[in-house]
This record gives sequence, C-alpha cells and structure tokens, in this order.
Amino acid sequence: MIKLFLVTVKGTDEVEVIIQKSVNNNAYNVQWNEKAFKKMKNLKVLIIKDVSFSSGVQYLPNSLRVLEWVGYPSPCLPANFRPKKLSVLKLKKSRFSSLKPIMQSVTALHSIGFMDLNVLKFDWCELITQIPDISCLPNLRELSFRGCVNLVEVHDSVGFLNKLRILQATSCRKLRTLPPLAMSTLEILELRDCSSLEAFPDILGEKKKITELYLSGTDLEFPSSIQNITGIKKLDMQNCRGIQLPINIAMLPELKLLHIKVCRELHFSKQNESIEKGSLIMCPNVVRLVIEKCNISDESLSLCLSWFVNVKTLRLGGSNFTILPACINKCPFLTRIVLDNCLHLQEIIGVPPNIQDLSAKNCISLSSQSTSILLSEELHNTGGKIFSLPEGRIPEWFDHRTKGGSISFWFRNRFPAIVVCVVIGLTNEEFFSIKINPHVIINGNNRFHARGFGHTFKVVTDHIIVFDLRSIEFSDKVEDASLEKEWNHVEISYGEPFVSIHEWVFNEVSMEEVGKESGIYVLKEINKMEDIRFTNPYMDNEICSHAPSEAMISGLDSTMSSSTIRDTSSSYGDDEGNEVMRSHQDDHSQFSLCALISSVVSLCSSS
Repeated sequence: MIKLFLVTVKGTDEVEVIIQKSVNNNAYNVQWNEKAFKKMKNLKVLIIKDVSFSSGVQYLPNSLRVLEWVGYPSPCLPANFRPKKLSVLKLKKSRFSSLKPIMQSVTALHSIGFMDLNVLKFDWCELITQIPDISCLPNLRELSFRGCVNLVEVHDSVGFLNKLRILQATSCRKLRTLPPLAMSTLEILELRDCSSLEAFPDILGEKKKITELYLSGTDLEFPSSIQNITGIKKLDMQNCRGIQLPINIAMLPELKLLHIKVCRELHFSKQNESIEKGSLIMCPNVVRLVIEKCNISDESLSLCLSWFVNVKTLRLGGSNFTILPACINKCPFLTRIVLDNCLHLQEIIGVPPNIQDLSAKNCISLSSQSTSILLSEELHNTGGKIFSLPEGRIPEWFDHRTKGGSISFWFRNRFPAIVVCVVIGLTNEEFFSIKINPHVIINGNNRFHARGFGHTFKVVTDHIIVFDLRSIEFSDKVEDASLEKEWNHVEISYGEPFVSIHEWVFNEVSMEEVGKESGIYVLKEINKMEDIRFTNPYMDNEICSHAPSEAMISGLDSTMSSSTIRDTSSSYGDDEGNEVMRSHQDDHSQFSLCALISSVVSLCSSS
C-alpha cells in the first residue's frame, strides 16, 4: 500500500505537495508513466521514500523547491529540469554515477537555476567516484555524501563554499584526501569511517563554530593548522589503527573532552621547532581525558599528561602502558582515575594530590610497592577516597578487621567519619562478576542504601575496595538517623545477588559468597575514639565505670534504701534495667560489694 498526500486536489495543475512512502518502510514496486509530473506546474514539494518505480524519470516540474527521492531511478536529472527556487535536493541511494551533469546544467543556467540550493545530499550513492566543481552553488549550507564507498576525489571548491555549515563524509572508505577548508561558517564536520583518509584537511583561517569533531575509524595525520579550530570542545576518535597527535592539539583553547578508544598505535608528539620553548600554553579546559584500550607507550602517556595538566577525570582502562608517571602529581585538579584492566601496568609512581576516586580493577601486574602506596595510611587518613585494586589483605593500620562480607560497630553522639574496606576473594570459579552496593543498617531498623555506587566487574584475582563512607550518596543521610539509645549499633554490608542485563556479566555471585574480610579505619582528627566501639559496649566491663565506686558502696547500709537503688538504675536510662532494680528493691535483699557489682554487670548484659 502506498500513501499519497496532496495539499490541494482541485486538479493536477493545482497540486503543490506530494509525499509518497510505503507503510512500515517496506519497499513497493510501482508501474507509472515517466511523464507523470509534466502537468504539475505548481508542484513545490516532492518526497518519495521506499518506493520502487518501473522506469526512470523524464520530467520534473521546474516549480520544485524540495526534491527528496530515496532510490531515484535515473542516472541523472532530466535535461530540461531548470528549477529557479530549488532549496533542498536529497537523492539518497540513487543511481547517479556522476554529479557532473547537474553541475554542467547549473553552469549553463548560471543565475537561473539552483542558485538558491541550500541542501545537497546524495548519501549512499555507491556509483559516484568524484565530487566535481560546485563553486556554482554559492548558497549551499549543507553538503553530505555519506556512504559513497567508491568516492576517491573531492574538488577543491568544496573547501571554499562561504556559507557551508555542515560537511558530512562518513563511510567514504576509498577517499584519500580532502581539500583545505577555508569557510569560516563551518559548524559540523563528520569524517567517521573514512579508513583510507591519509590526513586531516588543512584548516585555513580560524574556525570558531566547530564545537565537536568525530573521527572514528580513521587513520589520520594532523596538520599544525588543527589549532585553528579554536571553538572545538569535543574531539572523538575510536577504532583507529594509528593516531599521531601533534602538540598543537594542546593549544586548542576550548577543548574539554578528548576521547580516544581502541587505537592500535597512539603517539603524542614532542614539541616541535616551530613552537618556541616557553611559549606553549597547555590546553586549560580539558576536564575529561579518555584513552581506553589503546597501545600507548610510557613516553607518550607522560607527554599527554604534561599537555592536559588541568584534567579532572582520567580514564586509561584497558591500555598497555606499564608506568603511571610521576608527572601526574602536577595535575592539581585530577580527582578520578580509571585504570581498570590495564594488564601491563606495573608501577604507579605518582599519585595526584587531590585524588578521590581511583579504580585499578584487574591490574594483575601491579607491583606490591605500588599497592602499598595506594593503601598507605598517609594517603587515606584525610578521608574522601574511593579506591579499588588487586589485593588480598586489609592494611595493618586499619583499626578493626573481621572475616566475611560485612562488618559492624557501635557509636554514640554522632555518626562517625570512617573508612571502610572489603576484600573480595576468588572462589573455585575461574572468574566471576560481582556488584558492590554498600548499605548501612542502624539499630536494626534504619536502612540506608547507596546511590550511584554500583561497582560491577569481572573478578580475576583478589581485590580490595576502600571507601570513605561519607563519599557515598545514600538514600537518606546517615547523620540524620533517629538515635534511640546511647550506644547505637551499625552494620555495613556490600550488596546482594543481582541479575544483570549486560551480556558480558558471567557467574554472578553475592558478597556473602566472596566477601573474604572487612575492615574499619577511624579518622582520628574528626572523631573521638571513646565514642566508637568495636565490641558490644553493653557487654563490655568498661561500662561498669558508670556504676557506684567501691568507696561509695562501702558506706552503704547492709539494707539499701529503695531510692538509692532506683537512682542507680536511672543512670542507665533503660526500662528493662529499672525492672531488674525494682525486683531487688521489693525483695529487700542484703547487698555486699561483690553482689552489687554482679548485678550491674547483669544489668549491662540485659541492656
């Protein structure tokens, strides 16, 4: 079934808009007259999609302003087609073998036809091998030839279209060169999957309007003129065989994100002779630097970090460098580093001064010295850290350690500032997937669940995860918990069995199965140690220091007054304790010193 929409239906010569498309995007074959449009002298918009015609086109109305025809059936436009006001021409998947006839027609007409053309698209026209001279289209704002897999040549005139805003050349796999780009109006430049493109085009003059550049699937050399793209904020390159980044990249003043992923050979060049020493101002605005699954040398990584000293987030996961260099100490704003699955990483020489989140999961070659640096008391005693790395033991400087995948303690007055850690141990499985999701239970009732702290990863060796409890956003603030007792019991656990929607997650297990050991470290500068206990304070003999002293008891009569006993019990503020004391009062028992101490201990236990 084919839908036909007509703006006016008074007669063929009154039709202004035709939109023909198949239902559910299924292609249909149509038998038609090649001169069907000849009488439509007022037709302004013609859009045909997913419809196959039995023969080509011999006539198109010169009144057209929009012509969009997917699968245009003829190798060229009709020779008598001279539209004066055509603004949009889209011929996706057409049988065009060359655009020269169109340009020759435009040249012959000059000021008569095609002069108002704003959009020219011939995406996925597999027979086109070159883009001819299109200088005769001065008002062109958008040019797209995506998926022209046999395109090998683009005329220099393309780079001098003074009103061009969008240039798209994605998936032109045989294209080797692009002309220099001189237009100052350019906003979008797409060169994805142009795998034969040898070099990024020269940039003539400043380009302030290009804010994003996507170069995935390309293997380019960058000219020094890349620094003329002064407005670029995001540079994205993925699935590239080789990338050589010049130091001029570091001179892009607005660049905020550099994203490089899956690159076989990635190099950062040294400062060249054309740049005077001391004159280079490193890129000030890059806050995210992503270099994942890349073959990058230690030298190139050091150069890279020296370029982007103001970076805040650094992702290097899956790359094969061996040393995290000392120069990373000169990145004062760097708070998050991801090194997951860097299997060749051996040494971490530098640690940024303000690091908060460091993830080195499955860095199986990491030296014990580097592990000691990352788990030093000096690094963690200021709090605010979340670290994860291969390690099978809790550091000795932790105040409390216990077996298993949970830990508990007691506190009074206010919730303490503490660092918590858990060791995940390997099971009989070769590997498994685990999700770390801390939650806190206070006095068995108040439950606080972490938000946005899900650590789901494939475990290939023992790991330790260390985190400041204050660094985690919980469902509610643990500091606002309603405290019913003098001493409050806290239990911290790390997650439950989960069902993942990700295909890469295998052998899901719970923390109960693999939690090997847990620990707590108290931040001494913030907390009073007398307000934290790792054993039950109600069972601890030390709490008996609140009981009457031996000197006080020696002065008591052999038969104690009920009021004295009542005062002693009220100091514990516990109804159950009061009930015990009342039973002694009613019996009018004779208390010796030992009997009284025994009763107080019993009272502690019952509380």
